[in-house]
Amino acid sequence: MTAFGAYVNEATLANEEVFDEIRSRCSGEGARILVDTNPDHPEHWLLKDYIENDDESIISYRFTLDDNTFLSERYRRNMKKTTPTGMFYERNIDGKWVSGDGVIYSDFNINKHKINKAELSQIRMSRYFCGVDWGYGHYGAIIVIGVDSEGNYYIVEEHAHQYKEIGEWVSIAKEVISKYGDIPFYADSARPEYVYRFNEEGINTINANKTVILGIETVATLMKSDKFFVNYDDCHRFREEIYNYVWHSSKDEPAQEFDDVMDAIRYAILSDQSEKDSTPIDETYEALKILGL
Repeated sequence: MTAFGAYVNEATLANEEVFDEIRSRCSGEGARILVDTNPDHPEHWLLKDYIENDDESIISYRFTLDDNTFLSERYRRNMKKTTPTGMFYERNIDGKWVSGDGVIYSDFNINKHKINKAELSQIRMSRYFCGVDWGYGHYGAIIVIGVDSEGNYYIVEEHAHQYKEIGEWVSIAKEVISKYGDIPFYADSARPEYVYRFNEEGINTINANKTVILGIETVATLMKSDKFFVNYDDCHRFREEIYNYVWHSSKDEPAQEFDDVMDAIRYAILSDQSEKDSTPIDETYEALKILGL
């Protein structure tokens, strides 16, 4: 195919080989490729090979949030207030290509986000759900999370252990169900046989949405917005991990240490929000029918 132009949205998420194929297809006289993206890490191929390329055929522009003058001052102020500190702020607000060095949840504040059992008992939850990260030598974790009517998320219970077999995790899950009802368990899909076993045991288990950056940003935004609380005194592994959950030295992902409870939390919260925000199939069908599609 000979193309005369292409538009690539969120180009940092593109596959490099596919991007190169798009370039080669745009071979018509005067062809142009338009690209937009949020910044990524400073070693990303799009930055190194194209944006920082001095070739006169490449034109690049960098914008900060405040350059979007058509946005209201109130909106920009709220975006700055709710965007997590560190990498997310520098990329999304300041438009910088930066690495995610240091502690991941730098907005966690024990003075704001700690809650005790007595305070927790006074809060009326609208729903509960669980996050599951399988482990053996590494800690495995089942985390129970509650959400109130105002959209605040509470880490209600933590079950984190080493060297437990799947049968023991089944027993823990059934104890949780006896307290909170038939709630969903959003589980790491890396052990499909464990997910299958949970479902065979009558535990409502769903493969979690494990999108790393989106999951971390979702949890971090709740912390920055003071909508995240933890039963701190009863969540001992959480206390050990929260300040040791750090970025990998060269990748946009957590280091594979002190990440078990943290991963279970992000699996659960991202999956819950994904379920909440998704449009039911029948509604989608009706909308398509109205449009004649």
